[in-house]
Amino acid sequence: MLEFTVSGPQAGPRIVFLHGVGISAWMWQAVVAHLPEHQVVLIDMPGHGKSRDIAWVSLKETAAAVNATVASLPDARETHLVGLSLGAYVGLLAMAERPHAYKSAFLSGMHASGMKMRWLYKAMTWLMAPLVPMPFVARRTARGFGAEVAPFVAEAGKTKARAFRRAFNEVVDFALPRGLGDIQTRTVFAAGAKEHPLILKSLDELAAALPNARAMTVPGLGHGWPIEDPARFAAMLQGQFDEQGVGRDPT
Repeated sequence: MLEFTVSGPQAGPRIVFLHGVGISAWMWQAVVAHLPEHQVVLIDMPGHGKSRDIAWVSLKETAAAVNATVASLPDARETHLVGLSLGAYVGLLAMAERPHAYKSAFLSGMHASGMKMRWLYKAMTWLMAPLVPMPFVARRTARGFGAEVAPFVAEAGKTKARAFRRAFNEVVDFALPRGLGDIQTRTVFAAGAKEHPLILKSLDELAAALPNARAMTVPGLGHGWPIEDPARFAAMLQGQFDEQGVGRDPT
């Protein structure tokens, strides 16, 4: 079972948050502060945060573990799924495994397929993985995102290098699996307008793969936009949950 925390009202809708690679569920704290009416489930994925001693096996195994964690919660209720980067890939596979489990999903910062020069990215990962948990690297990343430096460094320091390497390499090789047409979840695939071109190019392909999905970009922001502008991210989530205003920038 993955480690997780639950906060917020005991009644009402539930949001499950899935974090990016090399950090933990801590990254969602600023977003959660803008969503006081929802019960929030923050999951640490294998090799990260409080789940650091759980071995990373695969994206598919992690998606199954996420679904098992959600299913273990004591009361069934309307549940929404949110993922960034690594969390978006895991979130999509979690929906593929349980096509009716989530009322809506908001997945940001993922590509559909066709990453070029994969060998180069994998070589870079071998070099990067041991450095990611180190404070001098984490401080630089935190400042780049505009995140609070001390807790970012502390959470990044919990990442297992092997988990980072294996998860990142799976993302590099990622291609859309079969069966996505069975997913009933109302889904938004999002990206900051300053994202990697492959991610921006993939938005329409991702949206077309699901029967109830759409794509959107967010002006002026990059890959880590939930950290860069948590209020804007939370407002867009609320629009998705309420089935109104989705895809409109509230600012």
